Amino acid sequence: MPAIDKYSWGFFLFVFIIAAVVFASFWLAPGGFGVLVVAPEAVFSLLSLIFVVTLFVERVQEVMLTNWRAAGADALELDILVLERKLSRLAGVSQQSQEDLYAKLERLRLQRLNYRSRTRVLALRMGLVFGIAVSLAGVRTLEFLVPSSTVLAFGLAQQILFHSVDVILTGGVIAGGSDGIHKMAELYRVFVETKSKKEKRKLSPLKDK
Repeated sequence: MPAIDKYSWGFFLFVFIIAAVVFASFWLAPGGFGVLVVAPEAVFSLLSLIFVVTLFVERVQEVMLTNWRAAGADALELDILVLERKLSRLAGVSQQSQEDLYAKLERLRLQRLNYRSRTRVLALRMGLVFGIAVSLAGVRTLEFLVPSSTVLAFGLAQQILFHSVDVILTGGVIAGGSDGIHKMAELYRVFVETKSKKEKRKLSPLKDK
């Protein structure tokens, strides 16, 4: 594991986060939400809503990235294809010329790889921006699960922190894509079914008696 440079921005960010958490633990009200009883139907309803919203966000991302990045990607693909065909038809070309062409091909492939990586990063950042915007518009996760009376019992600063975390959390979930939400729903479904089976097993001996 590489050592953390004490002069890097990451180190100062890490120290700031730790200091903020320590300060907040003394400043904010103690305790948490207590025992939350959430019906499985409510969770599935929430996940369904976020899933549908995420599908819309992904479609908008696709349209914007296609208009923005598709032309550059197609140009790189065409350059690579032309060069590959040229290399496959080499005849009577000097060794140096062949090496130059192969070097150019490798540079183009590396450029294509960097271009795709950049596109994925842009898609993730765009999804996070859209996700946070949607969350600010009213689609929330924690607010859906935690009773409003519990949140109102907090002080003003803690309410602001709660809603801020909720917006960022929901935005991150939406930015993760519909596949991630589908996996969350499937995992929760398995959890609910397993829990239900265990409860039935506990009740069955009592019925026999």
